[in-house]
Amino acid sequence: MATTRTKPMRIFAADHDPIRLLADLRREMPADVVHTALREYMVNHRDELAAIHAETRHFIETGNIDGLAAALRHDAAGLAEQMTDYSAARSRSAREAAVG
Repeated sequence: MATTRTKPMRIFAADHDPIRLLADLRREMPADVVHTALREYMVNHRDELAAIHAETRHFIETGNIDGLAAALRHDAAGLAEQMTDYSAARSRSAREAAVG
């Protein structure tokens, strides 16, 4: 696949080691692991992403700024909850690894 020069993407420091491990196991570059994960996410969440896109497009086309703002707040709250869950799971894994 051709590459394009882009701005760097920030990866959480706690994810560097797992990404490097996966890259080593697959004999790939760490960037390839991230790209593969993104592609898999897009495929596995296609319906959800399409629904968000359609809803957002509808709000913009109809000029419903309040609806758009509410949808964005809802999406942001969902993302924050996912990140909190992810962070808690990473902390548990780190504690278990230290004990085990």
